[in-house]
Amino acid sequence: MVAESAIWIGGSSLVGATIGALASLGGTYWLHNRQQAAEEQRLRQALIAEIDSMDIAALDAFAEKLEALGSKEDRENNIQTGVREGLRQAGDEDLFEDLSEERKKKILHEGAGMLARPYVTELDELSEIDLSSNVYDSNLDKIGVLDVSDIDEVITYYNDVHKVQRTVASVTEAFESGEQKRDIAQFSGRLKRQIDGLNAQKEDVLEILRK
Repeated sequence: MVAESAIWIGGSSLVGATIGALASLGGTYWLHNRQQAAEEQRLRQALIAEIDSMDIAALDAFAEKLEALGSKEDRENNIQTGVREGLRQAGDEDLFEDLSEERKKKILHEGAGMLARPYVTELDELSEIDLSSNVYDSNLDKIGVLDVSDIDEVITYYNDVHKVQRTVASVTEAFESGEQKRDIAQFSGRLKRQIDGLNAQKEDVLEILRK
């Protein structure tokens, strides 16, 4: 009888310990899931806000302006025509022709750069303000927590954002090098295609994140 009581007491203790352990494990699992869900929601909302703030239309309009700016050679030709016309009207039409070829080249080169500078500055500002990917870039290690059916589309969208950012960097680099190897107009077509691609994806990605 004593032995049976001991077995019963021991069994009850074991069952109680097991139930307590399971309850503790269940509570930990529930808390982890709740924290992960809250983290996912915060990241989802932050990405929605970031993507929604991207002014793709402004960048698209700028790409057209960059294309209209023309090549470095076009700008130099326009400046030369303007200078000659201005001097002709002032009665000094031979003044430009009397300059050395080196001096003429320097004037036209600097003039072409002056025409392009406002465009490059505007593009840099647009890229930083209207195409910021800071939220995504600083949370790359957490993207996996997103419970969305088409996570690949979100990743693809931001990969394309990064492509535009690299093109912007190439435009700035070309300008700062004096357009010796490539002039900034050569990037206008690529920029336009990339921005058109982003524009087509934006609403789809937002819809995915809002589900």
